[in-house]
Amino acid sequence: METKWKDILMYVFSSIIIAGEIFVVGFLIYIWFIGTPTADPNIINLVYSMCIGYHSGFMLVLGYHFGSSKGSAEKTKIIGDSNKLMAESNK
Repeated sequence: METKWKDILMYVFSSIIIAGEIFVVGFLIYIWFIGTPTADPNIINLVYSMCIGYHSGFMLVLGYHFGSSKGSAEKTKIIGDSNKLMAESNK
């Protein structure tokens, strides 16, 4: 049961990061076509820094779901399940 909630939370947080990245890309496209707003340059730099942070998080999410970390976690779960089955069959 613990693994189920862990998986659910992982997908929820991943979805939030992906939605944020979609918003950030849309925002950057808007700025590219419309132009930079006339605001304090420090605020603009802060917004760009937040965009870079979201992009980094997005890349981590992609790396986890399509990289070796996801496969490694599944492999560890399978090995743990097989060890439980072997222990039960030896009783």
